[in-house]
Amino acid sequence: MKKFFSNKKYIVLFVILTIFVTMFIFSNSLKNIDDSTSDSNWVIAFVTPFFEIFTDTEKIDMHYVVRKCAHLTEFAALGFSVSGLVEETKKKYNKTYYGAGLFYGLLIAVTDEYIQSFSDRTSSVKDVMIDFTGFVIGTLVCLFFYVIIRRTSRKK
Repeated sequence: MKKFFSNKKYIVLFVILTIFVTMFIFSNSLKNIDDSTSDSNWVIAFVTPFFEIFTDTEKIDMHYVVRKCAHLTEFAALGFSVSGLVEETKKKYNKTYYGAGLFYGLLIAVTDEYIQSFSDRTSSVKDVMIDFTGFVIGTLVCLFFYVIIRRTSRKK
């Protein structure tokens, strides 16, 4: 029976996903401080009731938490898409590009902070580390899914 999706289609899918996530990250970096704060305030208003269940939100800086979680989340999505691309490339060409994938994540994190420096926002090495941590988390989640898929397909 022919596979529903060929490996090549998955590669194209992950390339497109990686491009879109990268563009999303850079578009957020280009926002000025007022637009970025407005986005953060909307998210803060949404998540504060959930945080209040577990902690006193008066004692934590919700603005800081939301911003750092946003960095972590968008880079986790990037890590997931890049790792999916690396895994599908490995299946198709029998070559591994994990180093290139990690380099891409670090390059985008550094570029993201560099772009922010032009939009009257601060850029920091700490944010690069948070971004790259998110990238690694997304990578690990993707690799976990691939391990599960491989194990279940071997049992059949």
